[in-house]
Amino acid sequence: AARRGHAEARYNLGVNYRDGRNGMDQDYDQARQYFEIAANQGHAAAQVAVGSLYRNGIGVGQDYEQSRRYFEMAANQGNAEAQYNLGILFRDGNGVEQDDEQARRFFEMSANQNNSDARVALARLNLEGGDYERAIQYVEVAANQGNADEQVALGLYHLGREEYNTARNLFDLATQQDHPEALFIVGLSYEDDDQFDIAERYYERAATLGHADAQYHLALLIEDDHERMLGYLEQAAAQDHPDALFYLGTLYFDSYVVPQDLNRAQEYFQRAAAQGHSEAREALENLPEDMDIDQVHE
Repeated sequence: AARRGHAEARYNLGVNYRDGRNGMDQDYDQARQYFEIAANQGHAAAQVAVGSLYRNGIGVGQDYEQSRRYFEMAANQGNAEAQYNLGILFRDGNGVEQDDEQARRFFEMSANQNNSDARVALARLNLEGGDYERAIQYVEVAANQGNADEQVALGLYHLGREEYNTARNLFDLATQQDHPEALFIVGLSYEDDDQFDIAERYYERAATLGHADAQYHLALLIEDDHERMLGYLEQAAAQDHPDALFYLGTLYFDSYVVPQDLNRAQEYFQRAAAQGHSEAREALENLPEDMDIDQVHE
């Protein structure tokens, strides 16, 4: 019991140094040292923690073999997170020979302990293997456990089957966790129903989370508010959203909302065209052939 207590205390010190908590300065090397002491005393969470540091190369040189060794120590104690992490190593062939069957074995061990990430990983393995029925089963379980990514994935699956009410319920569940894609999809549905004020609220929540499609659609929805519209278009363009880039190019070409600036128009059209935007390619052809690269029209 005393040994377990010492291991727990050292693990907690490691957490404090790793996360910079409880008055400790963040120090990954110190964190690793405490985790290793606790890990070698059989503390499963410490074994996972130090394994993660080696896997990610944080505070220590990246070493997948060391990572695997610590994950195996914890997995042998039945730790679900370690089992999931071992599955990832085998799936990706890091520190071990790539082996989907071994990955599946560890994912299943972890999933049987209700690890939703492991269920998601199993679903993706089954999708890649063409076993869609089993994939959906795992996605459904993960979604029912509250995994927002899988609620959205399952919602899209039902949407494709035209099971709209089921899909909407799943998207609504994911919006409660501020899942940006779900917020965007629900916003789209409200816009399609001409409920623009509600659509704007959902788009804005998704846009704040960095969802480029939401930023672009929100800009279109509030186009009478020129300052806000430009702000959201620029946010989406910063993520190389092709429609936002094309729209900004059009604004600068037509001198609508902003002063005409053919150089900026050309820049936005080129970036959109590089994303495969056909109208942007046409717009580039319509720019003056003898345009001075420093030319700006006020």
